[in-house]
Amino acid sequence: MRKFIQKALEKLSKMDKEQIKDILCRISNENELLEMVLNSMTDGVIISNSIGNIIDTNHAFYKITNLRKKDIIGKNAISLIKKVVNPDNVTDVIRIVINALKSGKFDTFS
Repeated sequence: MRKFIQKALEKLSKMDKEQIKDILCRISNENELLEMVLNSMTDGVIISNSIGNIIDTNHAFYKITNLRKKDIIGKNAISLIKKVVNPDNVTDVIRIVINALKSGKFDTFS
């Protein structure tokens, strides 16, 4: 998707309104699909940026934690984990989050 957007931006000045409208429609459709997939999951998911601040979550996350979106968006994921994860598992979960942020590769925790 990023390559598609980058190519579209490079060609933007040469596009007419219909072509721009088509690209925006495709991006919107892709975004809706990803959102549907994310929100159909039964596991809670936190999406954070490269410095660990939460930028989004799925619906299951709110059901599991009883937190509200306005209370966590923009907050640091590690701080949140310390509040909502069983104390016996906090160290393992934080290790997984830090490794994922550093490497871009995601481990699982169960």
